[in-house]
Amino acid sequence: MRTPRSEEAWQEDVNGSDNPDERKALKRQDKGNDNNAIIDLVTNHLKTFSTTTTNNIQIFKNLVIILHKKALTTQDAFCIRDKHKKYKERKGKLKMKK
Repeated sequence: MRTPRSEEAWQEDVNGSDNPDERKALKRQDKGNDNNAIIDLVTNHLKTFSTTTTNNIQIFKNLVIILHKKALTTQDAFCIRDKHKKYKERKGKLKMKK
């Protein structure tokens, strides 16, 4: 991706410069502009990636919290089930004694 230059610079490229140093300078300038464009593309990509990563981290944190709550709820459900099972066993033993 090249940045636009003045009409004179483009005209000089088309006609060619008589001075080899000027040609080298133009080549360096174009090469530097290409590098800047690449740097800009990479920088924009990394900013987008950073934003996406931040969003994914927040989603992951929320998922961990939800899974933790689910584990606690499941543990409570098992405790209630076990208590109910023990209650049924005691009730059955009391009926057998009568």
